[in-house]
Amino acid sequence: MNRQRKSSNSNIFLSVYRLLRRRWGIAAFVIASLFCAYMLQESEKSVASTVVEAVTREATLLSDVMHSAKVKGELPTFIILGERLTYVGSVLQRLMVFASEKQEYAPLLIEPAIVEATKIYRESVSTLSIAVSALLQMKTLTAKETESLWFFFAVTSHALCAVMPEYFLAVDDFGTHAEALAKGLRLLMYASNMAGSNATGGRLPLVNCAQHGKETQWVNFCVSSFETPSSLEVRRAAVLEEMIALFPEYAPLRLHYAVSLAMSHQLIGTDSVISLINSEREKLSTRAHIDPHHDSFLSLCKAFVLSTTNITSAAPNVTAVNATDLQTVAHEAVKRLEEIATCNSLFRPFASDGNSSWTAMFRNAGRPDVIDKWQAMKLLSTMKTLKQQFPVGEEISDALPEGFANCSG
Repeated sequence: MNRQRKSSNSNIFLSVYRLLRRRWGIAAFVIASLFCAYMLQESEKSVASTVVEAVTREATLLSDVMHSAKVKGELPTFIILGERLTYVGSVLQRLMVFASEKQEYAPLLIEPAIVEATKIYRESVSTLSIAVSALLQMKTLTAKETESLWFFFAVTSHALCAVMPEYFLAVDDFGTHAEALAKGLRLLMYASNMAGSNATGGRLPLVNCAQHGKETQWVNFCVSSFETPSSLEVRRAAVLEEMIALFPEYAPLRLHYAVSLAMSHQLIGTDSVISLINSEREKLSTRAHIDPHHDSFLSLCKAFVLSTTNITSAAPNVTAVNATDLQTVAHEAVKRLEEIATCNSLFRPFASDGNSSWTAMFRNAGRPDVIDKWQAMKLLSTMKTLKQQFPVGEEISDALPEGFANCSG
């Protein structure tokens, strides 16, 4: 009997022990999980705090460099300013990525320290723009000045086309977001015009990106935008696409977008570009107050694309073009070119009588030219080649209309 009691007590103690061990194990697991979650949260807070501190610290240094550049007004100080901008812009982009991935940290973007840092960054970009304007007004540039100008183009474009739009979109400031893109587009047009002249001295890439900054965000933007003149076209197309998608008032830039895609179709995809041109032409009849040469320009774009590539894989609504079809497209394009008639209408085929519902100003920035000088040279050269290929006996001169004599000047 005593032996049975002892056995029973022993079983009870064993059961209690096992139960406690299980509960303690569960408790230990819960405590460990909570501790890990706490440490992870603290780690994320630490990362957020580190990034905010980095932005604040670098913005202070940037402010000092900016004031030095304003006072001295010398090229070396502006170069230093540009290099600081590449770093601060990249740090701001990293902060925005962090805030977008962790919604609870989105308020970081409107913290007073970050708002002030962004203000300093914008002011510094404006200061660098002074150097850009000064260099653009000079009749001749040394090799160093030319190299610096291209670097300044890249830094300012990074700010206006990437950093600022990303930040102001994240904080729902759509007006400033649109204004930055409009200014960036105008700057890219200046850069493209320079790329089409002898201002590069035949040097490629246009900017030695890694020489001026090692940050991934800066290098990726710079290399993808300033490798070649064609890279500039693709960047302009990307900016135009964002503007048109987000802001209905930018509908007039659809022609600019089509031209940018057509001129860089070999990088973007010929079939996609032809589909867009065909779609755009079909929709013109549904739009009121289109520009007088909108359809004519789309005709030129289609002829340019088809004559400078062979379409091998047809996309929906696109068929391979044989010699006869290309000749038909070419004849139409040449006729439309004669309607445009002058360089001014080629660069700005807009309504001049005020009879268009499309405004000439966007967010305090003027509507840019549809085509830059480098693109104009490519387009006109292709049109001339097409005329030369017309069948013998056709009463058509291979010369272009006189109004296009100085389009690249």
